[in-house]
Amino acid sequence: MRNLLVTLGGVGVFATCVASAGLLTAPINQERRDKNIGLSDRLFDLPPELATLQMALGVFRGVGINIAWQRAQDLKNDGNYSEAVQLGEWITKLQPKFSQVWEFVSWDQAYNISVGTHTPEERWYWVRSGIDLLQRDGGGLDNNPNAIRLYQQLAWIYHHKVGMFQDQFNWYYKQQIADEWNAVLGEPPRDLDKYLAWLRNIAEAPTREERLSDGARSLLDHMREAGYETPAEMLRAFTVPSQVVRKEDGQSFSDLMLAGESEDELSPDMFELVPAEQYPDWATEEDIAATVAFLRLQGITSDRINLDPEAMLRDAEMFGAIDWRHPAASAIYFSMRGLERLDTDENRNPEGRANVRRQVLNSLDQLAQQGRVVVDPIEGYVNYTPDWPFWIAFMDFYESLMDEADLGPDDETRLQRIERLYGSGFRNRVDSAIASAEIYGDRDEAFALMQKMRDQYQGTPVGNRYEMTLDEFLDAHFAETLENPDTARATMAGLLVQAVATQFLLRDAERHNALVERAGDLHAQWREINPDPTDPLYQEVPDLPALYLEAVGNFLTGKSGQVVTSQVPVPVRAGVWSALPLDAQKDLLRSSFGPEMYRQVAAAGFDPRAVFTPPPGFEGVDDTVLEKDVVRDLDAEDGVDRTQQERK
Repeated sequence: MRNLLVTLGGVGVFATCVASAGLLTAPINQERRDKNIGLSDRLFDLPPELATLQMALGVFRGVGINIAWQRAQDLKNDGNYSEAVQLGEWITKLQPKFSQVWEFVSWDQAYNISVGTHTPEERWYWVRSGIDLLQRDGGGLDNNPNAIRLYQQLAWIYHHKVGMFQDQFNWYYKQQIADEWNAVLGEPPRDLDKYLAWLRNIAEAPTREERLSDGARSLLDHMREAGYETPAEMLRAFTVPSQVVRKEDGQSFSDLMLAGESEDELSPDMFELVPAEQYPDWATEEDIAATVAFLRLQGITSDRINLDPEAMLRDAEMFGAIDWRHPAASAIYFSMRGLERLDTDENRNPEGRANVRRQVLNSLDQLAQQGRVVVDPIEGYVNYTPDWPFWIAFMDFYESLMDEADLGPDDETRLQRIERLYGSGFRNRVDSAIASAEIYGDRDEAFALMQKMRDQYQGTPVGNRYEMTLDEFLDAHFAETLENPDTARATMAGLLVQAVATQFLLRDAERHNALVERAGDLHAQWREINPDPTDPLYQEVPDLPALYLEAVGNFLTGKSGQVVTSQVPVPVRAGVWSALPLDAQKDLLRSSFGPEMYRQVAAAGFDPRAVFTPPPGFEGVDDTVLEKDVVRDLDAEDGVDRTQQERK
């Protein structure tokens, strides 16, 4: 009897445990879904050996992944980044819902492994791998759509690693992003209404080829017969210029520039940009427009780019005509997608929400300062100029944050909350933007920004700063700027570099002269404040001609200090050089810019003497300009002793 009772008791306990486990199954599964840690449903993406391992591990899969994760951390700590990344990639395949591994591997590829390489191509391979790991179809974001840190990290890589200038090869990253998007979307319209209509036309294009008109399908067949299979290849061949030719004879601009023809003989209206392929005569404008819109949509939604065109439209409606050739555009896109995910649950991760909002502000700041993109698809050159309307978008987004109710303690006012989370340096940013808009000639934009600040801070302790007139505000701001020699010199140098770029890239002499004049006004004010030549402050800022020559050198070498910011096309460099006075040429060759100018064009496959021809009578070229390794490399190619020729 006793044994029976024990047995029945055991059965009862077992049944209770089973029932309890059954009751816990639903909440556990819900928690797994909430935390996005369920078993991968993408086994078909795994190599056979990994798919077999994932299934074979069964309930011990988590233990195995934890061991592998710890091993990856140990490898990273020991500096074995390549092995750590390889192991991390396997973990992402075994458990794609483990967001921390995606974050770990992406960061190591973009930052740690990339800096161990020595060429721009190698380094970009790893930076791009870090981006692709999160962005691509089936990547980190697709598998972990609620992992806010992944959105934040991907946006940061675009904003910081690609968009800023700390990495010595940043110019190459910018070229690659601009080149990719120049093929996918090309140069967007500047007017916002036209921009939205243009992007909406792409977003609403058919997603399947069979839904196109007969003429558009025939045009696609024509492109395939010409040897182009993918949308990217078709767009690049038929829409992206691949050469600049003189209209009258088809001779290339590059050849003419290197032949030494004068600027007057090479005016811009004499040339045209020509893609590699031309549309057939039978293709109508409607067929071409429909085909291009279809191909652009295919590019946006491709496995690698993997963006939602409707989301791109939402961003444009909120912020303005975003040029997707700028890395800050992608930073804004992924930040906004992260915020949209967070906004589905207002109580989730307020700290993460604040960090991503700061990223949006930083990217809008970047677009305001450099959002207009100049792309030379033939030479691969990329340059940025200010796009002041994004300062209004910056302020509008900042102001919208003041409506949030969950940013701080209940007794904290909305203004105090915004100042605490976002206000550090905010007014300094916008004050500088007002001054910069005025300096660069956009007075209407400066006035609009001033009015926004006046409205936002009216009635606050700092409101009086914005109650004065625009001219009074600017006088006060420039007086503060001229108190610091580093700031004063950087402002003047920035104006002069922009002037040089405007003159030789956009061929806008009027704008060039206006920028030089503004730099001259600031320089005169500096000299008025610091009139004594023996004063160290006087010596901190050289005379204006020396500053201008420095700006030309920075433009020709694409350098700001020790950081490479761009790579100007060699034909453009030749044109700038031929336009300089002979004394300026001599001064540049004698300066630290001379060796760098020669080294860069030699590395691009040109003879430096053909691009930067030494002025007549200039002595000591081989000693002061041509570094021995450059001369030796050139000599080795054709067996000519150029050093001896120069001495003769």
